[in-house]
Amino acid sequence: MRLKLTVTVAAFRHMHSSLLLATGASPVVTQAKLRHSDPLTTLRSYAHLIGREQRDAVEKIAAMIWPIAAELRPDAAKSETKSLILN
Repeated sequence: MRLKLTVTVAAFRHMHSSLLLATGASPVVTQAKLRHSDPLTTLRSYAHLIGREQRDAVEKIAAMIWPIAAELRPDAAKSETKSLILN
């Protein structure tokens, strides 16, 4: 069985902008590449990707900070880490 794959221009644009944001490009750079009228248009369309990046950044920072906090206050560090990552 052979599948026919059709990629539309809109799908390619969405993939391109998603990859840009996933690799760390700013919304302003992505906006310029897509020729959106302003960065807010890009943010509205791709906020779900930017939100994931922010969550990943928080988790990376927490991984660096909480071992130090655990040495200072072992009982507090565990519960605070869980609530920070879940929020």
